[in-house]
Amino acid sequence: MIKNTIKYVLIFSALLLIGHSLHSSILVNRTILLPFSLLKVYWFHAILSLLICLVIEVFSWWKKYHDQLGFIYLAAFVVKIIVFSIVFNKVLFSDQSLSKTHSFTLLIPLAIFLIAEVYFITQILNRKHSDRIK
Repeated sequence: MIKNTIKYVLIFSALLLIGHSLHSSILVNRTILLPFSLLKVYWFHAILSLLICLVIEVFSWWKKYHDQLGFIYLAAFVVKIIVFSIVFNKVLFSDQSLSKTHSFTLLIPLAIFLIAEVYFITQILNRKHSDRIK
């Protein structure tokens, strides 16, 4: 479990650094100014994606939760979207509507970390534990 935790931290940290660097450099080259902090959006998704993977990893060790891991993940993802809406409510629900570019910029970090999340969750779901806790 410690090995997997280190792997998750390293992968999500790399996605945070590389994704934000590339994304912000593209925005700077196109002189696009955002009404929100792109770094905060990336940090939010990195931290919550890491937490979701760690929670699913912990639940995977209990035999009674193994069959519900997919539902636990779906609930965690919904909670992530709700928390995102609460944290970034000034950006999402302001009087000025977001342009398509700004909206797309908010979705890119979500997509990046969602792909990594789903990959890790799939690995966890396919893993066989012979020494599960009852």
